[in-house]
Parts: sequence; structure tokens; C-alpha cells
Amino acid sequence: MPNNQPIATDINVEPLAYARPMERSAATTTPDPVAAVVSCLPGLICWLVLGMVLVGNVTNGRSVMWMRPFGAVAPILVLLCWAVAILTAIGSLVCYVRLKPKPWYVVLNLVINITGLLFTGGIALIIAFAMASH
Repeated sequence: MPNNQPIATDINVEPLAYARPMERSAATTTPDPVAAVVSCLPGLICWLVLGMVLVGNVTNGRSVMWMRPFGAVAPILVLLCWAVAILTAIGSLVCYVRLKPKPWYVVLNLVINITGLLFTGGIALIIAFAMASH
């Protein structure tokens, strides 16, 4: 350079600074573990009741003796719990499917609730085909 002038005279240059961590948005916060566990309890109860009924068929009803005090109301309670399980499973899907990364309790919630919805869908298809064949 013939005139010995600095190359960048009219550019404001600031010293380098270290980057600060970005603030977490509401979408990336970790979900409440209590809410995740509570929302999978109805589905878990339904899976346990189904397992006890299936085992009870093999063991001559010994595993479902806990239902006897409820009498004729027991099937209604199971169906009511099943309906609540469907609603909480849909709510869990809405809340947790897009969440990344998923904590272990959210994965457990989704496994219980998605399998419950698949089972319910299968039962609904069986009932629909049985009603259509009559």
C-alpha cells in the first residue's frame, strides 16, 4: 500500500465477546413429571385390569377377586376408567409427541397411552366388523 493508511478506517470494529447461552423458550422446558405420571395412570390401571382378567381366566378367577366387593358396578367402573384413559391419552399425545428431547417419564407415558389407544382402536374395529356382519 503506497499511502500507509489503515485498510478499514470507516468501519466500527467492536472487540469479540463470548456468546451467551440462549434463554429457554416455553416450548423447550422440561415437562412436569407429576403431570406425566398422573396422566398415564388411567391407562396403566386399565392395562392392569385387563391383565388380571386374562390371568383370572387361566387361574379360575382368583386374580379378579378384588372386583367382587364392587358387584355389578365393577364393569361400569372399568368402562369409566377406560373412557378417562382415552381422554388422558389424547391429551398426552397433544402435549408430549412433539417434545424433544423426551425425559424417561414422558416416554413411559407415551408408551402406555399409545398402546392403550391402539388397543382401543382394535377393539372398536372388532365391534364395528361384528355389527356390520349382522
